[in-house]
Amino acid sequence: MVSPPAPPAPAPKIMGLETPVWVIGAQYCVAYDVELKVVEKAISLDDASASVTDANGNMIFKLKGRFLGIHDKRWLCDVNGVPIVTMQKKLRSVHWRWNMFRGDSTKHDNLICTIRQPNIIQIKLEFHVFLAGNKSKETCDFKIKKGNNSMQVNFYLGNTDRIIAQMNVRQNMTTMVLEQDAYGLTIFTNMDYAFIVAMTSILDADRDSSGS
Repeated sequence: MVSPPAPPAPAPKIMGLETPVWVIGAQYCVAYDVELKVVEKAISLDDASASVTDANGNMIFKLKGRFLGIHDKRWLCDVNGVPIVTMQKKLRSVHWRWNMFRGDSTKHDNLICTIRQPNIIQIKLEFHVFLAGNKSKETCDFKIKKGNNSMQVNFYLGNTDRIIAQMNVRQNMTTMVLEQDAYGLTIFTNMDYAFIVAMTSILDADRDSSGS
């Protein structure tokens, strides 16, 4: 007797959140899905290393980066270039690790969260996010994992299968000279989209500094 095929694995839950979940600010949570495009510039007329636009092409954020000295740094800025958060890589750490701070600061009192690898050696991309108030760090507050598609990265709520945002890598061949990479971001209802953009910038920054 031939056994029936095994049932498929439960599909990840992709849906909006019932109540707003904000980390950087409540103003970045909206009652609908947000579609954003992050474009890293090879050539820029200002000091922005990347621009973030909405579905209508309106500028939402600027990203600035610097990969010199003891620590790598990036900033998520408003459209005027004012830092909203500062992201700093901790080089003297066993695990891949970035810290995110509020404003243009790296003081401990302004710490928002820490993003790090769960294992020293990883076969597949995975990062755990611990908010500053999570002192025990036994369970992550958010999780980042590469999807089944190699060009997709999923963001999860806590250590669950609840997807709160997705990043898709794409390239615009007509502007390849001026643009290095373009990332499509979908942030689902009631999730802090500024926080997701900042975490995406950290992933991209680490790839740039490592040359991978």
